Amino acid sequence: FVVARSVLPATRKSSVLAHPTVARVDRILASSPIYYGTLFRLAFLPAFVKNYGLALLNIRFRDYIVCCLIGSCFGVPAQAYLGSQLGDIYLGLRDAEDVAKSDPMLLWGGAAPALAMLVLMPTIAKVLLGSDEKDEKKS
Repeated sequence: FVVARSVLPATRKSSVLAHPTVARVDRILASSPIYYGTLFRLAFLPAFVKNYGLALLNIRFRDYIVCCLIGSCFGVPAQAYLGSQLGDIYLGLRDAEDVAKSDPMLLWGGAAPALAMLVLMPTIAKVLLGSDEKDEKKS
């Protein structure tokens, strides 16, 4: 948060915030910072976008930390578990027979949150950004 706010020059920050999509996200975030900030943290975005991008938006430090904590409580365990299950397969530490013998609910336990967010986030983003565009046209 401090790095994003102090390292990036003010002119660059204002140019980033002037982008139409970023400006809409910033306005949406202002309406409920913890809710939308947490959705932002749970989105499948690169880590630097989640960390520095959210900090560049108009969000208070307290709300930023709350979003990070809530996002970490759900996102990190699901990603770590899914990575541990799929990583063994990818690295060749487990073969098809071991995977077939294991309980499929273990893999689904890690994959379900990731798949749910993968399916839900584009829909949520379209609904939120689309409704914001309609509000702008009315103005």
